[in-house]
Amino acid sequence: MTTNFVHLRLHSEYSLANGIVRIPALIDQCVEMGMPSVALTDLTNFYGLVKFFKKTKSQGIKPIFGVDLWVENLDKPAEPFALCLFVQNARGYNNACILISKSYQEGQAFNKAIVKREWLAQHSEGLIALSGGMRGELGQALLSGSNKISEIVADIKRLFPNRFYIELHRTAKPRQEEYIALALKCAYDNQLPVVATNEVHFLERSDFDSHEIRVCIHEGYTINDKRRAIEFTE
Repeated sequence: MTTNFVHLRLHSEYSLANGIVRIPALIDQCVEMGMPSVALTDLTNFYGLVKFFKKTKSQGIKPIFGVDLWVENLDKPAEPFALCLFVQNARGYNNACILISKSYQEGQAFNKAIVKREWLAQHSEGLIALSGGMRGELGQALLSGSNKISEIVADIKRLFPNRFYIELHRTAKPRQEEYIALALKCAYDNQLPVVATNEVHFLERSDFDSHEIRVCIHEGYTINDKRRAIEFTE
């Protein structure tokens, strides 16, 4: 049996902070590589969905609509948690639109559009969630040895019953292997499924420098500024 890999985390050029993938080139490459489906999960927006839908359908590829969000961190407000949501049905699409809109209208802080926890509780129906890996609430709790892990897991199961996946990344970042071990144990102990993902922000390795320049422009740093956090790898 042949297993096809599907990218579930991808930022296009519509993720103004950190994506340079052009949608037509993305779909052409999916066709070339024989990928049956691909997700678009731009940062706090659905700007590219119409172009994405038309191009995938014209090429016989199944589109997956998603969005990366920042969720408020009550303990450290300046460090919101990452969360990825996929649209499961029409209700989920409407709820995702509400969350995106409210984050801009009422949740802007620390140069981010942030989703408040009560909004997520009100608008989780029809949405499938990925944990956000090391930057998600569960990932941060695992790495810090928090005593709130059981509470976080219970909340997750309430918000996304049978619709939550723990993300595993392997991109040579610090503490990543430690996180994977902790996440797998948590998944086993709590009967939560896992999914391997990679945050795609550019299509070719040769695009890395161009991508980093875009990130620097957004963050207000120069490329050689030692204060700049290096978030992405080739």
